[in-house]
Amino acid sequence: MTSNSPTWRRAAPLLAVASALLAACETPPKLQPAPIAEEAPVQPQLAREHPRWPAAVSSVGDNGLNYLLIQGDLFEVARVTLWVRAGVGRDRDSKPGLAELSARSLLIAARGLEPGSTLAEELHRLGARIDLRFEGEWVCFEASCQPRDTEKVARLLFGLVNQDAPSQDEIDLARAQVLSRYTKNFAELRRERAIERLLGEPGPNVALEQEAIKSYGSTEVRLFVGIHYRPNESYVVLQTPPAVPGAEVLAKIPTIFAPWLKGQKLGDLAIPEEVRPLGFVERDGKTTEVTAVLLSPAPAPLGSIAAQFVWQLFDRDGVAGLLRKRLDERGFREVMPITEDLDTGRHRIRTVRLEVDSERTTQLLDTLRAAFADLGVSDHGIAEFNRAKQRAWFLWDEVVVDSEERARAFARAKIYANVTDVDKRIQDELESMRDRTISRIATERFVPVFLVRGPLSARPRDAADLPVPKVTIATVLEESRIRPILGERAELRALAKSGLDRAAAALGGRRSLQELSTMQWNATCEYQASVPIEELWSVALPAGPRTRTRKILGSTVVTERKPGAETVEIFNRNRRVLSNAERAYFELESLTNPGALFALWAQKAHTLELEGRLEESGRSLLVYVLQLPTTKELRIGVDEENGLPRRMDTWAWRPNAVPQRVTWIFSDYRGVGGLRLPHYAEKYVEGQIRGHQTITYPPAEGVERSK
Repeated sequence: MTSNSPTWRRAAPLLAVASALLAACETPPKLQPAPIAEEAPVQPQLAREHPRWPAAVSSVGDNGLNYLLIQGDLFEVARVTLWVRAGVGRDRDSKPGLAELSARSLLIAARGLEPGSTLAEELHRLGARIDLRFEGEWVCFEASCQPRDTEKVARLLFGLVNQDAPSQDEIDLARAQVLSRYTKNFAELRRERAIERLLGEPGPNVALEQEAIKSYGSTEVRLFVGIHYRPNESYVVLQTPPAVPGAEVLAKIPTIFAPWLKGQKLGDLAIPEEVRPLGFVERDGKTTEVTAVLLSPAPAPLGSIAAQFVWQLFDRDGVAGLLRKRLDERGFREVMPITEDLDTGRHRIRTVRLEVDSERTTQLLDTLRAAFADLGVSDHGIAEFNRAKQRAWFLWDEVVVDSEERARAFARAKIYANVTDVDKRIQDELESMRDRTISRIATERFVPVFLVRGPLSARPRDAADLPVPKVTIATVLEESRIRPILGERAELRALAKSGLDRAAAALGGRRSLQELSTMQWNATCEYQASVPIEELWSVALPAGPRTRTRKILGSTVVTERKPGAETVEIFNRNRRVLSNAERAYFELESLTNPGALFALWAQKAHTLELEGRLEESGRSLLVYVLQLPTTKELRIGVDEENGLPRRMDTWAWRPNAVPQRVTWIFSDYRGVGGLRLPHYAEKYVEGQIRGHQTITYPPAEGVERSK
């Protein structure tokens, strides 16, 4: 290799750094974590004895791949980490779960260095391992090995991203791994998705995500990898002892990854549209879960301990700090806060979760708000100040002596914020900490938003109902049969009545439905093979006029039915009288909003009879049938668990043809004044997906009440 060759020019920065480090590095003394003591000094001795590590050094290859070299004597093994901007935050809105499925498929499909060997066999032979983790929009393949095997492991990582698309069998195996994790952590994932929606991040709920993962094949994986796995959107982080593997081996790393083809630069992830200060998600049970979510990043990625120091004033493992003090004062001694760090698609956040009886939800929420408000203004005292400072240093020292966490802290600092000397930053922060530091950080970073998950009775008045994701996964409606319910006639009557009462309560209460005189809703319809349609419905209850104003391509078509009069369709100056069949199906269509249907039932204009039970998408639905004298029947499926109407089966009129079976799947129930109504509905025709409606309601609840 000559000094003028392109390979030498690519390797020169790393080679020069490695040579300098070989000459400069001396073995530092072994570090010990600082003890936690009540009388801890303001500045631990460890801060002055702390050995300075060589700064991380970076370079960029011809194909845009970023290299980061970190060497130090505390590294016992070598690590080669490939950071690719293809994490769970990428394509999440349209292809949920595909990022994780693709990463695991690549690991399963990868081959070893020997002909016919697999990646797993090669790693076993070398005594190495590759761990997969996700950090927001990044996916990390972290390989640990003996320093002498650094080059071989780098070749394995290159083969991982430069291989042919995984086969369907390999994708199926990866799918089983991913779905297994979803099954084991279903409750935790549901909580995480709710937090993401609180922060304004789109994405499906867990059940939809599972269904999506089941549908992906080799085409989706190949396209995702082809778009996102590119060197100019990636880092190779080398973390090794200074002497081994040596400068010559490190110089070969850029040549290994040189054939990786450069791709188009990826755009940044969209900034969340709306962060709600207080969100509510309904769940069953007698307890309520209140979670405080801090939007500011956790301090670890940038190596800062300033925010960690303030956090220690607020909460120390649930047993000390300002939060514990406020909880004890308000009668919540038995409540233990659970603190977790979480990577979403766009944020690294910290959460504090507490669970109480539902009737104490408001009191707990007020206590949490007061604790955060007091953080920047309370007199914490010198002893408390010193304990928090010592604890923050102790947590950082744990990172220092743990070579894995130390290396990751350096890598994150460089990738996220281009920090060159983490140690100096830590010492500077420690020396500059004053009372004003607490106030500044508390007011800038510790401004939480809150998520309440509990029964509807525990919903705070000022809480916003979080919208459910609007991601259509299935293209074919699951075929389910209505099963008859066996039992005595009295038992069936009681079951039917309790189901209807539960539905009325879930929609806002029987009295609210009885007082409804006019209901209006606006549906933005996006159907396949159709231009967008806007529909404004106005239904006077119980037997008043019903009007649909439909806007298509700038034109307006009004269909109106008045009691004792003909049903007419008005288009520009043209007026057409609907046939008896058209009139009947128009009346049926005016009942496709659950609020209007159950208002008519509550006002005794129609009766609903229990027909059976339907199992669909993990829900048990009680199916009620409405038999109108002039049309086919309408069926409504009510969630047996929470009473919300979830499915409606009806019919659509077609000229000179047999009517079509139409199924509506309702979701995104939110408060509309005193009612709780759906804001999203998927439409299926003869079991095939045809599109969806986004439903909104005019101000003043979208309804008019009886005087």
